[in-house]
Amino acid sequence: SGQTQVGGAFGSIEDDDPENDIAASPASTRGLGRHLAMKLDLLDPKKIHVVYRDDFNSQLRYALYDGEVGWKYEIVDGKKSPVGAGADLSLVQRTGKTGTSVIPIAAYSDETLGSLKVAVRAEEDGKAKWQDYMVDSPGATGTSPVLDVALAEKEIYMGLAFVRNLGANKGAVKFEFFRVP
Repeated sequence: SGQTQVGGAFGSIEDDDPENDIAASPASTRGLGRHLAMKLDLLDPKKIHVVYRDDFNSQLRYALYDGEVGWKYEIVDGKKSPVGAGADLSLVQRTGKTGTSVIPIAAYSDETLGSLKVAVRAEEDGKAKWQDYMVDSPGATGTSPVLDVALAEKEIYMGLAFVRNLGANKGAVKFEFFRVP
């Protein structure tokens, strides 16, 4: 039929722990896996980075499949207010004193504030820390973010396109360009 089946090179990757279920399922009572974004690691394509919304806990979560042992989970933003709608994910490669690392960056909506946010992951004293930045003003209700990042002169530059709700069934596509040190 001229079609080639793709897959199987690394096998399928599943997490059987129901607490960490990121599979989208309409029957799910936990609401995990909605607004899902995924990227393969820039340094090791066997590693998988995922951001997803956890409706039950009102959190945006991050999961990393390390390529060997299994999944690791972190909370990106979870102040018990609805966050994570329309999540997107980008990765940037940065070389520092301790070597080269991959930095995940998430873009998402904060429905309580009615704004669009970007969160950047960093390591501080060996622990993961997510720093979030408000991109669109409160009440502006930015949605459907599309994020791209680049590294130049040790600074992260981000381009973000999103839909801004103007009310009365009107919206406008907005573009933002900024940098994070």
